[in-house]
Amino acid sequence: FGWDRVGPRMHFFSTVMVCLGSIFSSVWIVVANSWQQTPAGHHVVQMTRDGEPLFRDGMPVLRAEIVDFWALVFNPSTVHRLVHVWIGAFILGAFFIMSISAYYLLRGRHVEFAKRSFAGALLFATLASLAAVVSGHFQARSVYRYQPAKLAAFEAHYRTGPADLSLIGLPDDAGETIRFNLAIPGGLSFLVHDDFDRMVVGLDRFRLADRPPVLLSFASYHVMIGLGMLFILLTVAAAFLHWRRRLFETRFMLWVFVFAVVGPVLANELGWVAAEVGRQPWIVHPPVSWTEEGDLVVGPDGVVVYDESL
Repeated sequence: FGWDRVGPRMHFFSTVMVCLGSIFSSVWIVVANSWQQTPAGHHVVQMTRDGEPLFRDGMPVLRAEIVDFWALVFNPSTVHRLVHVWIGAFILGAFFIMSISAYYLLRGRHVEFAKRSFAGALLFATLASLAAVVSGHFQARSVYRYQPAKLAAFEAHYRTGPADLSLIGLPDDAGETIRFNLAIPGGLSFLVHDDFDRMVVGLDRFRLADRPPVLLSFASYHVMIGLGMLFILLTVAAAFLHWRRRLFETRFMLWVFVFAVVGPVLANELGWVAAEVGRQPWIVHPPVSWTEEGDLVVGPDGVVVYDESL
């Protein structure tokens, strides 16, 4: 409707404004959710009604109140998670452009425009897919520091000790093992500590009631990572074909990219599933404490006793 009513500069300006608006909107969504994962900048007080302390079933009704706005905004996980969300969105946007461009090329429509669009999106998608690996690495370390039960559920790491990095497998809660496991020996220890032999806290440090659901956490996390590796494979292969000036003549690869946009949609959704299921059973995850030796501070029975008042 408005294509011929405004000039190219206004179109470009509008596009940039939509992009920035989406990015700024994501900031506050991720800040709020990150506070649920790693709360900071608040204190917990008892609610009142008509000036009197409020109780329910004999228990005080509590709420969190902000005492330091910027500590809340820049809580320990905000930056890592926001960067990862942006990268995931950039990958999806680039694959969406490549999907449309590939379809145009296969149908012989808007050929020059489609070639330029595909090439630009391919460069962006390749860089973003590689950046996702780096971002994911730092985010995994942050998860281990502040939500160790979540990372243990992601990897179905049941027993504290040196930990392998599972590639595929089927967690078995009853046997506390991973069936059909294919793993990199010491890989999780290296991911967390840069040392293949270092101890990684397992689910045995947590009461059964305080453990996240392992199967869904494990599956969503590993499928997300598998899709991320596929994005790298696809974009690097396409970049190689483009460098050899054969990409736009390779119809099979173009058809792959027509449908490949489904992958980033799934990866983004599964990332949120992993993040939120891994936070269970908490609405706001309580803090944990560490010993100088790198183990969790635990109670007399050898498991973490969360201080829910914080």
